[in-house]
Amino acid sequence: MTEEQIKEKLSNAFVRVVANYNGYKLTVPDDTGGVDFSVTYDRIQNRGGKTRHIQSGEYVELQLKSTEEHRVIFEETHLKYDLEAKTFNDLIERFQMGNAPLVLVLAVLPDNRADWASVGDDNLNMNQKVYFFYPDDTMELTENANTIRISIPFDNKIGVDFFQNIFEEHYG
Repeated sequence: MTEEQIKEKLSNAFVRVVANYNGYKLTVPDDTGGVDFSVTYDRIQNRGGKTRHIQSGEYVELQLKSTEEHRVIFEETHLKYDLEAKTFNDLIERFQMGNAPLVLVLAVLPDNRADWASVGDDNLNMNQKVYFFYPDDTMELTENANTIRISIPFDNKIGVDFFQNIFEEHYG
């Protein structure tokens, strides 16, 4: 595999762990169209002593990107990343249409490849900082041909409650 493919697989693994830890389901769409994962969950119903899992009908889609620290600008409260203009416009268009959200997930790996992951006696360390970017109503499509610099607050660091929070924010 190329280094880009390895970085992609590591960011995918991180997202899978966070989703699965909280019972969310990840699927890979057949025709991706810029979507790496579609995320859903089941509602649990107890009727007549029987437990049923029923699909919620709510979903969030993710576009994953991975990079190394030297390709990101770290500032006091946020980081800046040069995102492909097409991807940015996809995020904005989905937001404006009011459909299920398309969320950018950015994994930032250390510059030293040897630090990307390690295995201890009782742990696996996936050494990456992972953030999300979701447009707001002040953002507009870009006419840039190649990239647009986005700003991601450090508060958008993904933790184990990420999926619960994003579903609550979008579906209330």
